[in-house]
Amino acid sequence: MTPNDAEKERIANAEIVYVVAPSGCGKSFAGDALAYLHGYEHVDGDYPLKHAAVSARNKELGYGFIKSFQTCLGNEEESDDVWTPFYEEIATLTLQAAKTSSKVVLSHASYRQAYRECVVNKLIEGGAKRENIKVLELRIDPDVKLTGLYYRTKAQMENGGITMEDAFKLQGWDGDGPFTVDDYKIFIKNKNPDYAGNAAMKDIPEGYGAIVDVSSRDMTCIDRIEMALGLDAKDRNVEYQKFLSYDEFRNKIQEVDQARDREWHDNGSHVLFGEMWSEITGNKTTLTAATDLDGDDDGEEEKENKKELMRRRRSSIASVEFLSSELGRTSLASSNNDDGDTTTVRKMKARRSSLITTGKIIE
Repeated sequence: MTPNDAEKERIANAEIVYVVAPSGCGKSFAGDALAYLHGYEHVDGDYPLKHAAVSARNKELGYGFIKSFQTCLGNEEESDDVWTPFYEEIATLTLQAAKTSSKVVLSHASYRQAYRECVVNKLIEGGAKRENIKVLELRIDPDVKLTGLYYRTKAQMENGGITMEDAFKLQGWDGDGPFTVDDYKIFIKNKNPDYAGNAAMKDIPEGYGAIVDVSSRDMTCIDRIEMALGLDAKDRNVEYQKFLSYDEFRNKIQEVDQARDREWHDNGSHVLFGEMWSEITGNKTTLTAATDLDGDDDGEEEKENKKELMRRRRSSIASVEFLSSELGRTSLASSNNDDGDTTTVRKMKARRSSLITTGKIIE
């Protein structure tokens, strides 16, 4: 048997799990937990986007994904050539993992059924067997999801040197004092009464895969996932036994995702994400003139440092706009259309520019 034949056989025999869910449901956690407990190779479906600054190809794929996401929000039809390359790429990454691992899990939001079918068809085209591909949709209580999204968003804002208060004043919050998790929940619910299901996410059709509720945020979530996949808890990695509580286990698993986020920032792709998002949504902010806002006569190095800080702020703002857009079709990201109130839109854009260039909202 040639090396190529051996790879084909491994792909044909590989067990592939495809986890889909909107942000905040725990896709990455599920993938990392399956990797730790049962030896799966976890393919993060956001890899091309989180490595967009690494290659021109990844940048092109990331751009297509963001553009197709915006189309999803408007419930519009889109050209296949916009989104197909991204989804074929994450399927290809999964096939590559299957060449060396008998068990692979791919996690990605994959909002529309057409996207999922594209991935599954590409897997089959690459030699995987349909009976070995299991699609798993995660669902969660909306309040539980919003709690998790609050803390994720808070971390992203702090990384960019922005407070939650200013970040959500940018979104239209008019409160005083700290912006708490309860404020966040109330804000999202008032902004989008249908927040229980993410606006962009379409459920998998009946019979296409399994649906697992992960609202409990404890080990029973893992139990349900294992049951849906036909896995036996007795086969878990024996290292699992050292954890005294679910919180200890969760913290261990989250270390992997935190490392991915650090790499996303370190390789420059988080900043690039902000640039692509701003371009696609029309929320561009010029970063050149702002370098002299403090009145100092800066040298070239200092000017570049200030620009980099502004790029990080823009990227952090883009992250919260992305999540807000996913939760509801009305957001700042789409507030620049012709249907909005001109004065309000102008004010929101001015706030955004102020936050990016100075780190705070100046009325």
